[in-house]
Amino acid sequence: MSETALGNRLVDAYLRVFDAEAAVLPVSRARELREQVVAHIEDAVGADASDEEIAVVLSDLGAGPR
Repeated sequence: MSETALGNRLVDAYLRVFDAEAAVLPVSRARELREQVVAHIEDAVGADASDEEIAVVLSDLGAGPR
């Protein structure tokens, strides 16, 4: 992985919720969707992004941690 915000606590929380919600899908489809979400986050958020910037990107993706 490139240097991105993927280690950020907000991203980690978002992906945990994503994984839980995607558990109802076939494994291959859940994996494919997760890869797309991660790729989007990597493209949209730099390693030096603030929590506020990251929150905007995650919000644009849809429902996240509750």
